Amino acid sequence: MATFHIEKSVIANGNLGTVKAMMRYWNQPVSDMDDNSNASKYTLLQMALMLQKKKVVEYLLPQQNLDLNTKATDGTTALMTACDQQARISSYLNVPLRRVPGWLQAA
Repeated sequence: MATFHIEKSVIANGNLGTVKAMMRYWNQPVSDMDDNSNASKYTLLQMALMLQKKKVVEYLLPQQNLDLNTKATDGTTALMTACDQQARISSYLNVPLRRVPGWLQAA
């Protein structure tokens, strides 16, 4: 899968308008425009989790067009990233997740 390049600040700034406009790139690894390294590339959701951008995470999680199983170039998924970053998933789960059978069924 090809990597899409974005400006470094897109997720760091937490601009929901920009995240919404990038919907076609939600399910693929992205990279900073200046990054020509072989370092892992992550999905927008993974980047938001790593940068602790709660509003971006809360926006992305319930979206029907978001594939929660999309893998970064290192093979990790958003859930793996959340666990690795020791993110407090419960603080992100104030959005309904019932649309995802078998995945963190929220009450």
